[in-house]
Amino acid sequence: MNRMDLNRLYAIRRMLNNLRVQYMECRADMSPATKQIDGMPFQNTNAVGSPTEVKAVRMANIRLTMQSLEEEAATIVDTISDEYLHHIFFLYFINGMKWEEVARIKSQSSDAVRQRFTRYCGSLVKRLRR
Repeated sequence: MNRMDLNRLYAIRRMLNNLRVQYMECRADMSPATKQIDGMPFQNTNAVGSPTEVKAVRMANIRLTMQSLEEEAATIVDTISDEYLHHIFFLYFINGMKWEEVARIKSQSSDAVRQRFTRYCGSLVKRLRR
């Protein structure tokens, strides 16, 4: 991993968080009375489509974009050989967890987890300067 990869991970994290919010907003807009959303567009080719069908297509597109970004991030994270750091990066960047959530899973304080992350990132910068 290099500094460009780390910058890309931060960008992917921001995009994924925004897409998760958009996805949840689409789901929240659906009333319980609306028909089942299956991700398929309206079947009548002459119709514009109902609001529910438009939202279903939007949700499917958001999900596809999220999957693509998650795969890209996973490719970068997979270059980390340290299993502990790999898991931290996976939880933080791909799952979008906060440091406190990552720390709870790792059974450590958020400061300890963040410090390990910061040290690793600092080592990247030092390697680039050599």
